[in-house]
Amino acid sequence: MYCGPSNSAKPGGWHDAPVWGRKFLLAGNHISGPAVIEELSSTALLHPGDYATVDAYGNLLVSVGQGDSHA
Repeated sequence: MYCGPSNSAKPGGWHDAPVWGRKFLLAGNHISGPAVIEELSSTALLHPGDYATVDAYGNLLVSVGQGDSHA
């Protein structure tokens, strides 16, 4: 579930980033950076070029600096 917009800092400037609620993400969901994924005990920050996928067990698999070449 998309929760709203945010700004995230990265060397070289700020990026507009959507904020996602982790508990609403389902197996097979894919989030491309820049994005923020929030949950009760942690926050995942995805920079441009990063992406996260939810596996069949609900784990959040994050790839750093890989872009969208997996699609």
